[in-house]
Amino acid sequence: MTYIGQLPGLYWDEEKLKYFPITKKKPIIDNTTSKPAEPARQIQLTPNLIKNPHRFNDAINLYHQTLDRRLRKQPNVKIYSHFYPISAAASLAERTIAVATSQLNSQLQKFNLDTEERKYILESSPGSVESLIAIDNDDNIGVVKVAYKSTNLYKTDFDGQSLVHLHTINNSNYFDSDFFDRSYLLAIDKTLNRINQRREFVKYKSDVVSLSALTDNETLCGLRNGNLHLHDWRMGNRAQPSVCSFDRTVNRLKRLKNGNTFVISTMNDDLLLYDIRMNRLTSSLKGNINKTVLKQPFSTILNDSYLVVVGEDTIMRTWSLRTSELINSQAMSNVNYINNYEDNLLICKSNQIEFISF
Repeated sequence: MTYIGQLPGLYWDEEKLKYFPITKKKPIIDNTTSKPAEPARQIQLTPNLIKNPHRFNDAINLYHQTLDRRLRKQPNVKIYSHFYPISAAASLAERTIAVATSQLNSQLQKFNLDTEERKYILESSPGSVESLIAIDNDDNIGVVKVAYKSTNLYKTDFDGQSLVHLHTINNSNYFDSDFFDRSYLLAIDKTLNRINQRREFVKYKSDVVSLSALTDNETLCGLRNGNLHLHDWRMGNRAQPSVCSFDRTVNRLKRLKNGNTFVISTMNDDLLLYDIRMNRLTSSLKGNINKTVLKQPFSTILNDSYLVVVGEDTIMRTWSLRTSELINSQAMSNVNYINNYEDNLLICKSNQIEFISF
C-alpha cells in the first residue's frame, strides 16, 4: 500500500491541501549565506495518522490518474527477433525469460533481456512444449510437453542440458496449468490434477479449461460448460458443487494480489471481477471481443491495477481494474502470449518478443 509522503512523482501543497505532479513544484531559492540546516526526518503518514481521510483518497485518485495518462501515451517498445515460432514463455529472475520454440532438439532457451544472451536446453524427449510454469520468479521452471496420447511434466533450472521428468498423464487434451506451494496444477481433459510427489485428481462432467490456485489446498477451475468450481483437495477426488455458473466456457482465470478477487474471462465477450469470499460478481469490463479463442492472451500489469487482453479481433485492450474503464486499445496481431514483467509488458508473437515499458 502506498501512503502519503511515498507517492512517486507527486508532492503535497500545504496551502491548497492537495497533491500535484512534482514537475509543477516551484524551486525554493535561498539567498542567505548561512549554512543550510539539517533536513528534518521525514515521518511516514499512514491512514491511521491522517486527520482528514479525504486527503488520502485524493492522493490515491491522483496517483491512478497519472498511471492512466501514462498508459494512454505511446509506450516505449524494444523488439527481440531471431526466434523460431514461439509456443510458450515464462518470466524468470534477473531480467531473464524462458522461451519455448518449435526448433527441434533445442525447444527451450533462457534469454537475457539486457545482453540478449541465450542458453539452450538440448533434449529430444517426444512432444511439443505447450506451457512453461514459472516457480516463484526463480530459474526453476516447469515444462509441459504434449505428445501423442500423453501429457508430460518436466522441470529444469537451466544448469543441466536436459529436462527432469516428473510425471506422465495418459491424455493429450491439455488446457491450463499453475504452480502453488511446491505443487503443479494441470487442467487436462475433464480432470483437475495436482502433482507434488504423487498425482491427485478430480474428474468433472465437462472439460477443465482454466484454473488458478487459491491456497495450498484450494483450487478454482473453470469448465467448458460454464461452471466455476472451487475444489478442496482435503476432500479427496470427489467433485464438489459449482460456486457460480455462466452462459459460456470459462476460458481464463487470474487471481489478483488482494487474494479474494479473480478476473474471469468467458467466451461470451465477458470480463468479470469475482469475489470468491463473498461468492458474487463485483464488476464487469466492457469492450472485449472473444467467442472462439480458448487460450486468449491475458495478463495484469502495474501491481494488478490494470488488465491487458488481446481479443479475437487482434486488438489489445487495457482496462483499469479500479474503475472498470477502458484505458487504451491498439492493433496487435500474431500474439501468442503476454505477461507482466517488472510492471512492464512482455508480448510474445509468432517469431519475436516485444518488451513494452510504460
